[in-house]
Amino acid sequence: MSIGSPTVTPVVRALIIACVVMFGLQLFAGNLTLQYLALWPPGARPVQVGAHGLWRYPDFMPWQLLSYGLLHGGALHLLLNMFGLWMFGTPVERVLGARRFLLYFAVCVAGAGAAQIIAAAISGEIHPTIGASGGVFGLLPAFALFFPQARVQLLFPPVALRAPVFVLIFGAVE
Repeated sequence: MSIGSPTVTPVVRALIIACVVMFGLQLFAGNLTLQYLALWPPGARPVQVGAHGLWRYPDFMPWQLLSYGLLHGGALHLLLNMFGLWMFGTPVERVLGARRFLLYFAVCVAGAGAAQIIAAAISGEIHPTIGASGGVFGLLPAFALFFPQARVQLLFPPVALRAPVFVLIFGAVE
């Protein structure tokens, strides 16, 4: 099994397509996607949205723990998350298989969402959470565990780090 194989696995491909389609929907439907699909912490209050006045965003709904992971804040946000999903998700899916990979990724997204809700409760700040970053971050330790000798080539600084070292440094920086 080669971790450098360019072939995208089925679940990673489906997730990338879903995120791109949802990004298109965001561009078309704007705030409606954020209103119903972004992760809103319990107790969300009316939020000023541009010149449109006050909107009442819904409180936390269970589907938001997954749906927020399909939305993105811009083209660069989408591109970076999809690159990470492809780079780390493809080899992890090959090891776990499609079903277990999808379950693992969903648990990572939901777990990151739950952590965000707790952080919002502590800080008192109410903001929508969007992006697949929680799922992608969850792939990093799995990649490091499955491929401890793999090297991740950084662009800046231009060095190659073993996967576990990369994950530890990246986690510390984040």
